[in-house]
Amino acid sequence: MIFPILHTSDFARNFLQTDGSGTVHSVYRKTINIQINGQLMALQAIHSPLSPISLITDLSQEEMASLGVTSAMVVRVDPAHSLLGIYENASSIEPAAVFSFDNALTRDLGLSAHLTRESISNLAREIHQALRRTSTGGFSMLISDPEDSLENLMLQAADKRMTAAHAHYKDSQMIPAARDLCGLIGLGTGLTPCGDDFLCGVLAGLILTGKEEETFSQALHTQIAEHLTDTNAISAAFLLCALDGQFSAAVNSLTSLPDAGKILKDFLAIGHSSGTDTLCGILWALSLTEET
Repeated sequence: MIFPILHTSDFARNFLQTDGSGTVHSVYRKTINIQINGQLMALQAIHSPLSPISLITDLSQEEMASLGVTSAMVVRVDPAHSLLGIYENASSIEPAAVFSFDNALTRDLGLSAHLTRESISNLAREIHQALRRTSTGGFSMLISDPEDSLENLMLQAADKRMTAAHAHYKDSQMIPAARDLCGLIGLGTGLTPCGDDFLCGVLAGLILTGKEEETFSQALHTQIAEHLTDTNAISAAFLLCALDGQFSAAVNSLTSLPDAGKILKDFLAIGHSSGTDTLCGILWALSLTEET
């Protein structure tokens, strides 16, 4: 049986346009992470939030688990027939699962819109309100529960770096500011550590505020690119996307200036604290507008 891929991004689709092979990197509750020609992508259960590396299938979580896919299995892409197969090993002829991306709806997740100063202020207000309502933990505690965050060693370390970066930025010391912030890579636990999600948010916020070509942004790009090995492969894949201006559908939706309720709903769907940690990074970047 061939399972359809329903949704993907332009970014992910481009990697499926040439013959390629690789392996299953890892398998989680709703996701099969595959690596093809060095690029990590995610086969996901239906209704999963769309990210730049998403290949969203029509399978439920239970149906994905029933496929019996495990890490180190072989992956092959046949672009001529728009098929992606997963095989037991390199000598296997019959696939364990086959997915078709022939009719997948493809979305451009490249972020390029610049907001006006008034829109930046309005968006920052709504994000702040959204974060005050959260109880996901992670960096959002610095806003939603600042007293308890003082007892968390990870958040203390994060707050120290954010404060130092902001002070350096205010003093026009852009390279030290970028170096301070880059120290957040790999900070936290989970598939995508809090610090990495925050940095993805900062990179998005720098685009929204039209600062992506400024010295601080360029220095931060360089620092992050040089320290991708300080985190895990899955998180590094998302950071690489962010460096390329590719972000989740939730991040892209911010250009329409949604209210706090809509922001919270969209970003909570991303997973545990990943969405709210990303929002914290966006808010941090938006705050830089006050310094210019």
